Amino acid sequence: MPKPPPKDKKGMSFPTVLSATGQVFGDTTTSHLVEMPATVDAGDLLLVLFSNDGGDTVTTPGGWTCVFSDEPEQGTVRLGAYIKVAVGDEDGTTVDFVTVGTGEIAASHIYRIEEGTWEGTTSGVEAAVDHVTVAGGPNVNPDPPSLTPTWGAEDNLWIACYGADDHDAVTVWPTDYTDTLWSALGDRGDCCVGSCRRERNGSPEDPDAFTIASAEEWSAATICIRPATGQTPSAYELKYRKGDATVVIKTYPVDDPLWNQTFAIQVGGTKYYAQCDSNLSHANASDLRIRVGGVTYAVLTEEGTPT
Repeated sequence: MPKPPPKDKKGMSFPTVLSATGQVFGDTTTSHLVEMPATVDAGDLLLVLFSNDGGDTVTTPGGWTCVFSDEPEQGTVRLGAYIKVAVGDEDGTTVDFVTVGTGEIAASHIYRIEEGTWEGTTSGVEAAVDHVTVAGGPNVNPDPPSLTPTWGAEDNLWIACYGADDHDAVTVWPTDYTDTLWSALGDRGDCCVGSCRRERNGSPEDPDAFTIASAEEWSAATICIRPATGQTPSAYELKYRKGDATVVIKTYPVDDPLWNQTFAIQVGGTKYYAQCDSNLSHANASDLRIRVGGVTYAVLTEEGTPT
């Protein structure tokens, strides 16, 4: 089995997005029940992007932190970002994002970032936001501004996003950004939200502008999520992952190296083996992938998990 590539000397890797979904709210109401992912583990980062028509302010839900809340000078739409370090009981629940004033139609995106792959506190998420001005007038290019996070160049996860009046779809996404997501309510002229992401070890980051189908008022933002760094674990877990499911196979103390041990997973009555490389340490070990004929059947991941 080929030796897995080592991580960089800082032991970092990019934050892992486990899910990203959109939701729209068609009723003109002050209550907007945003659905959480079906599976949420303690320590996951939950990020909600919330865009509402009319620009009314939004009450930050209890237990959540508002990263920013912004509207263009015309006051026709609002875009906000809200985060929470999950406690582990959020699976499949709803969180009410209440608009203050008259009822508003809204659209949202909910991201789930895997625990242990990001910095772990709300200070590990920063953003820069900008909006169209009255002098600039409505235009077709929501432009996320440049962002220099306080921690600088690490294996950062970058999210470019915008909220706009009306429902004009994105025709051009920012260069080098993937996993595009756009949500609006059919053909109703109310509001929309778009987002996409990029992994990049670098700083600052200045995403290209979005291009949308028609000129609108908008707010746009660049969000940076810091990777997990500098944590000193007291134990390591060997995990098997498939989709959203994670099973802990075995827990090892920090002083119990995994070197030269062989692991096996049985698939259809046949055992497939993977062996840890003796040159790898806890600080820089990479995923062990069990592959047969180019097909990956399982990933064994050694992860530092503070206890």
